[in-house]
Amino acid sequence: MLTVAVGLFIHSIVIPRIIHKNRQVRVPNVLEMTVDDATEVTSNSKLQLKVIRSEPHPSLPVGAIMEQAPVAGSLVREGRPLAVVCSNGPHATNVPLLSGLNQHKAESTIQRESFKVGTISKLKIDGAATSAVAWQYPSPTQRLQKGESVDIVIAEPVELTSYCMPDLTGQTIYSARAKVELAGCAIAPVKYERRPNLKPNTVIDQNPAPGSRVIKGETIELVASTR
Repeated sequence: MLTVAVGLFIHSIVIPRIIHKNRQVRVPNVLEMTVDDATEVTSNSKLQLKVIRSEPHPSLPVGAIMEQAPVAGSLVREGRPLAVVCSNGPHATNVPLLSGLNQHKAESTIQRESFKVGTISKLKIDGAATSAVAWQYPSPTQRLQKGESVDIVIAEPVELTSYCMPDLTGQTIYSARAKVELAGCAIAPVKYERRPNLKPNTVIDQNPAPGSRVIKGETIELVASTR
């Protein structure tokens, strides 16, 4: 019974008197500090820093203090805990899929998801039907913090050069071949027809017809005379 009585005396009378005798100090402002820096500051004020949890924050870096209690400027007794909440950085989320979108839609999607439009590169690619996103970094499988940049590469169709098909009839096959090849087109194996009244190797027919639009690289068919 004596032991119990002594214990009650210590907890109910002695400890409160010791705490009550602790001098009052003003709570420092530790907002936006790192935990290490804040620990040093609170220690100098005879307080104890206590991290109670971490939460996302749109701008504060990981480990920076975003909340504190009691608030800065409050008067408390020495030895009191100073509870803080730390930032674990902005929310991270999946990068949107941009493949196949045109540049305008890709930029709108990036901004709508709270990311920044990063470097935009353009590349001419054979076989590309329209101007669209062909590559992005980071990829859609990666998670990225809001506010970070997404780079894209836009694949653009190769501009095809077209010509108005000239009239090659009446020219020699050699002259016609030179003109066709100079325009970047090819000659199919020449077909021959007997025309006794014409000089041999004179062009008598062609496909495409004169005046047609032909694309660079297209194959031209010619018919020439022979005896």
